Amino acid sequence: MKDQLPAVRSLEDPASGVTRIYDRNNNLIAEFSTQWRDPIPLDSIPDNLINAIIAVEDRRFYEHQGISWFDIVRAFVKDLTSSGQISGASTITQQLARNRFLTFDKTMQRKLKEFFLAREIERNFSKDEILEMYLNEIYFGSGAYGVKAAARRYFGKSVSELNLSECALIAGIPRQHNYYNPIRNYQASVERRNLILKMMLDLGYINETEYVQAKNDSIVVQPHYLLSGIAPYFVEEVRRWLISHYGINRIYQSNGGLDVYTTVDIDVQLAAESLLEDGIQQVESNYNLKPLKDDEDAISEDGRTRYLQGALIATIPQSGEIIAMVGGRDFNESEFNRVTQSARQVGSSFKPFVYVAAIDNGFTLGDVMLDAPVVIDLGNGEKYKPINYDHKFEGFMTLRFALAKSRNTIAVKLARHIGISTVISYARLFGIKSQLDPVYSLALGSAGITPMEMVGAYQVFANGGIRIDPYMIERIEERRGNSSYTIYEHTSHPTRVISKTTAYLMQSIMSSVVSGGTASYAARLANLTRPAAAKTGTTDNYTDAWLVGYTPDLCCAVWVGFDSLRTIYRSATGGTVAGPIWAKFVVKASSILEIPPNSFPIPEGITSVRICKESGEIATPNCEEQYLEIFIQGTQPYEFCHIHGEFFDSEEQQEFIDDTVFTNIEF
Repeated sequence: MKDQLPAVRSLEDPASGVTRIYDRNNNLIAEFSTQWRDPIPLDSIPDNLINAIIAVEDRRFYEHQGISWFDIVRAFVKDLTSSGQISGASTITQQLARNRFLTFDKTMQRKLKEFFLAREIERNFSKDEILEMYLNEIYFGSGAYGVKAAARRYFGKSVSELNLSECALIAGIPRQHNYYNPIRNYQASVERRNLILKMMLDLGYINETEYVQAKNDSIVVQPHYLLSGIAPYFVEEVRRWLISHYGINRIYQSNGGLDVYTTVDIDVQLAAESLLEDGIQQVESNYNLKPLKDDEDAISEDGRTRYLQGALIATIPQSGEIIAMVGGRDFNESEFNRVTQSARQVGSSFKPFVYVAAIDNGFTLGDVMLDAPVVIDLGNGEKYKPINYDHKFEGFMTLRFALAKSRNTIAVKLARHIGISTVISYARLFGIKSQLDPVYSLALGSAGITPMEMVGAYQVFANGGIRIDPYMIERIEERRGNSSYTIYEHTSHPTRVISKTTAYLMQSIMSSVVSGGTASYAARLANLTRPAAAKTGTTDNYTDAWLVGYTPDLCCAVWVGFDSLRTIYRSATGGTVAGPIWAKFVVKASSILEIPPNSFPIPEGITSVRICKESGEIATPNCEEQYLEIFIQGTQPYEFCHIHGEFFDSEEQQEFIDDTVFTNIEF
């Protein structure tokens, strides 16, 4: 095994790898390593920070020769029932060996290699040299490697300016850098700081007065982004993907480095960030929402924001390329990515999954249902009484107008008829992975789902029934000397989940949402004239506002709300809050990408019939409200409107049918 281990003297050479991130047009948007790892000598690091690290990570550091047998015995007892998984007991020297040379696999083989390397490091370097390398290597989360980067990342200051309280907090991060990250989990990081201060007191590093004062100090986190700030949420998501697939060492310490070619379009990304911010500021201004982003109390102690937030993700539906991702209003203030990490109730934007399941199970867009109060007996004396968002009922209407007007009662009736389990199975087919409880309120979007999932699911409609999952990375090349080698290339796996005809019916019905339904205000405001289909989402108590939709060439989801489950304002709907952002983005992105106003292709097997809006049957001249509806061939009505009666002889009737029924006519 010793013969297979790397030479520890290579620790003297700084990690030279640079991972570069490019957009879809080969524009450099970020670099990992050179800007995020900034080594400094040990004598420039405060004693309080050094002592805090030693106290929490390896209090016997200056006593052992790389391995602490006392801690190993303690961990061994704990690991007797671990089924091969090895835990804890790593000294600072062992951690340095693992960070630079090994993986993080919890196996006996890796642990043995770590032992040998730690002993070799101790033979070749002094304790102070080991400690200096460790403090410049260790990962503090949020892309910060080394104590200098950590001080800048979390407090916006140099490491020499850190006070005792801040030193203890930073020292507590490496053990679980996600959980003890003060930006993401303020309270947990403060509790760990207090624990480390107590350790320092017990070891004699600080006195009682210093301990009490530091424990009572109020930590003020002042996040500072370590890169240029271009597409920060997207870049961070790419970084996490790279680490999960290749490990930290290969990204930051490869001899050559990686070139990562992504799907994001930086011009579209910048437009998305600007339009989301402008749209939210407009809502804040119109309704006098507080606090604002620049107010002193805008950041809560847990790292979330108290001001109104939003998220936007856009894709090319035919390929699944993510061309824009905005996970929040300010990455410096909140790294929480609301596109990928925030599963919020989606409201009526879930209804298309109910309708597509209904169409595949015998319903047509011309079927008439009653928008009226409905009571469902759930058993045990419980009853479910869905109401519409406007607290009104509009009587009989076809399914087209029921979705366009987002009538909750009809969505619940459909779900009840086809079965809530059928609705769930269709949502799964479309790529929804979040928890979906088998309750009738699911038909109204009671489930928490991420914008990433929603945009991926709506791509199925845009793709004529084919599912292609969204992705961020096209290919990765590794530089070795003067050569580059492709180590990853994205491969899509398209899967048909619904028929072309069903997808076209859904496109048509959701086009009505844009042309005359709950998204029509936003479309007019943005002068959106190209073919588009969408669905708004509004939740109970107006806590979440959604609009998810697509054109033939672009798919986009927008969410707006507070991080806490707080009402945006009374009557804040998806159409009025998220809708304008979505519509303006679609117009702007289509212009940037020079996308012509393409129409949705009409598949074979579609028939159009002029029907009575009231009965859903073939319209007669006496039908006051009639319109052209589309059907899958064989499902169209064959009877004239029974409400407005027969009125002509058989020859006139046939002539009227010829003028009324069309095949392959675009709706």
